[in-house]
Amino acid sequence: VLKNMINVGFKPDLVTYTTLLSLYTKTKDTIKSEQVLNNMINAGFKPNLVTLNTLLSLYTKTGDTIKSEQVLENMINAGIKPDLVTFTTLLSLYTKTENTIKSEQVLNNMINAGF
Repeated sequence: VLKNMINVGFKPDLVTYTTLLSLYTKTKDTIKSEQVLNNMINAGFKPNLVTLNTLLSLYTKTGDTIKSEQVLENMINAGIKPDLVTFTTLLSLYTKTENTIKSEQVLNNMINAGF
């Protein structure tokens, strides 16, 4: 999709990349999602909170705890403050994977963040 857009002269922006990422997240296509993310970064765009929450949602849907935690770590390292969507997505992941300890940590982090 992205190549076709570029071939017809459309210059994607951060919103375009995030929208494509969301599309592939809905179909749980990690390969295309990661390609979109890499293309976005190579085009000079930095992922924002919405982009990272979308990526986090992808890895939650696929049950990939390791990549989900990497997204959270990257978010924090980039100075992006997790929001309610971030916390509820993580809570969904840890509930899905029956990780009570991590679920409680997320709840505590939510409280500490004022949610």
